[in-house]
Amino acid sequence: MVIKERKTVIGAVDLGYGWTKAKIEGEKAWRQPSVVGEPKRVYQADIREDDVRYHTLIRPEDADPCLQAKYFVGNLALMKSTIKYAGVGKDKAKDFHTRVLLETALGAIAPDVSVNLVTGLPWDFYNTQKSDMEELLKNFNKGDIFGVQHGHAAPVQARPHIKNYKIVPQHLGGLMNHILDDQGNEREEGLLVKHNWLVIDPGRFTLGLLGMERGQIMKESRSPDQGVEVAYDIIQEELRVQLGRTPDRFLLDSYVLSGEYDGIDLRPLRDYAFTAWASQIQLEIESFNRNFKGYIIVGGWAGEIAPKLKTPKDKTYIYDQWANLEGYIKIGKRTWRENM
Repeated sequence: MVIKERKTVIGAVDLGYGWTKAKIEGEKAWRQPSVVGEPKRVYQADIREDDVRYHTLIRPEDADPCLQAKYFVGNLALMKSTIKYAGVGKDKAKDFHTRVLLETALGAIAPDVSVNLVTGLPWDFYNTQKSDMEELLKNFNKGDIFGVQHGHAAPVQARPHIKNYKIVPQHLGGLMNHILDDQGNEREEGLLVKHNWLVIDPGRFTLGLLGMERGQIMKESRSPDQGVEVAYDIIQEELRVQLGRTPDRFLLDSYVLSGEYDGIDLRPLRDYAFTAWASQIQLEIESFNRNFKGYIIVGGWAGEIAPKLKTPKDKTYIYDQWANLEGYIKIGKRTWRENM
């Protein structure tokens, strides 16, 4: 496969512990849970349009593309794989499934083009894992052609090319999404260097807290193990009391989102658990002991957790799960636009 002769695109990949998201500028974003699973036989009628399979050997003549897949990815892995791989440790960049997720994401959005890529790491892991992530990105172009298959469509041959890359503290994406416009320019001169900001990213396993003081990262910034799993622990404990069982940890997220599990209305329990979680987050916020121009709350649970915090409402800005990814794109435009 030859890389198309076209202008290099700016792309972003957010390799979160809960979700993997990817996008190239001007195109629709791609998202799947950050889970890779061993393939198994699945009835074709049970395959959904957003189910993803990763192939290392593409043979269109094979009768059962599920069994020819090397891995199931994302939702398909969650629902159908008996053996699943998901990283929650401190060696994320070295885990084999991180490369699978990265290849699948880039293969889905930019299968045969050159990409200037922005990605990130949680602040606590930024210094310890950055060199491993750099190694992964440096060696990315040495890989073989692979295939990405969505639903019943034929596998798409993919060999994305990373031309340049930039690794940033993950939650810097949320801040830049707020202070930069769509061209990567500051919405107002001096927003970054004249003010203090706090980004709050309640993720799956970690709570991202990135404080910026006049353009410099505050030493108090960190990513403690206080993600939504804190609330999920409370929910699971109560379900065990009521039902004697609880859904698989990988699947709990979908039930909490829907607000129902096995006939039980989870909404009151969810509200109780998230209030307890918000109290822990509030203590972490107050530990900064700073006045901030803005509190930027990002992520899939931002809208749920923000009203439970005591941040000044006129200084609180709420963004959804795409905030870090959109911020990466803006960082990419700010970094490479003049050189493209």
